[in-house]
Amino acid sequence: LALPQPSRFIACLVGYLTTLSMASRILLTAHP
Repeated sequence: LALPQPSRFIACLVGYLTTLSMASRILLTAHP
């Protein structure tokens, strides 16, 4: 299994964290 390049790893990590924060924000906003 080849490890991805640092830049790709950072990009995937940022995308994952952004999606996670967006989803949590939507869930928190949906509840009163």
